Amino acid sequence: MSDLLEMMLDQTDRLFGDHVDRQLLVEVEQGGWPSGLWAQVEAFGLPDALIVPAQDGGLSFAEAGALFASLGRHVVPLPVGETMLARMMLARAGVEAPVGPIALAAGGDQAFAAQGVGHVLVQRDGRWALEVQSGAALGSIARVPYAVAQGGKAIATHPIPDGLPDLLTLGAMLRASQMAGAVARVLEMAVDYANTRQQFGRPIGRFQAVQQLLARLAAEAAAGQAASDMAWSALDAGTLDHAGAIAKIRAGEAARIAATIGHQVHGAIGVTDEHMLHYVTRRLWTWRLEYGSERAWATRLGEAARREGDLWSFLTTRCGAAALEQLA
Repeated sequence: MSDLLEMMLDQTDRLFGDHVDRQLLVEVEQGGWPSGLWAQVEAFGLPDALIVPAQDGGLSFAEAGALFASLGRHVVPLPVGETMLARMMLARAGVEAPVGPIALAAGGDQAFAAQGVGHVLVQRDGRWALEVQSGAALGSIARVPYAVAQGGKAIATHPIPDGLPDLLTLGAMLRASQMAGAVARVLEMAVDYANTRQQFGRPIGRFQAVQQLLARLAAEAAAGQAASDMAWSALDAGTLDHAGAIAKIRAGEAARIAATIGHQVHGAIGVTDEHMLHYVTRRLWTWRLEYGSERAWATRLGEAARREGDLWSFLTTRCGAAALEQLA
């Protein structure tokens, strides 16, 4: 871990740990926009963290992935990751970024977080454009207002820069990292609850059945994090291929299992409005669907494997093998 990343993670953990709580999430779900928190995010420089390339002293994509996971662990109700990726794209195209948060939309039917967002980076027909937000509000499992890109006024259109995947893949990798971070949060909450909740005179974490659930949850947290780390490392190495698809599939599966186990361990208290657990799991369920579900990405991955013909070659050369070597 670089000194820059360690400093940023320490600062963001303190910032979001101090400000993102149940009360803030309730306010956001009721239509509020935490402008004060966004101002602090801007002052910290987080939205511009990817503008300077890694070779010039900035963050690598793998390091940015760690920041995205931190956003997920704190269930930050701001499009910070989207803005980081959008401003990076704009900088590479030589376009001045607008003030405020920017959303990502991979197509005309792609929903995006609508609160506080004035501009959207939209991809259509292999090119991307910065558009003024245009869209009707929608509901979501996370209770956060969303909108659908409807072809607002385009400020400029550009091809996808060399060495970068399309916006759908970037968005999927962002959500994979956020899910990995949120799954780690569910694990922390479940372990803490199991160690404090007493039943039959002892903590429920002393029962073998609960220990087995927690062990599986820990394994899923590790698997989801490894898959998302592999994808960002592959992007740094220029060998992404299908690692982004694998990350979204595996992190989504981890999210499904983690939400189930988290609520099994907590029991009925986990769904009460006063408890924090469902504020995390509802976002996990939402992030699984955004930028392509597991089924959508698995279908795309299976079709690519079928076209390859040689399955072993596809698995060993096209699915992040170089990134695995870097992580080893």
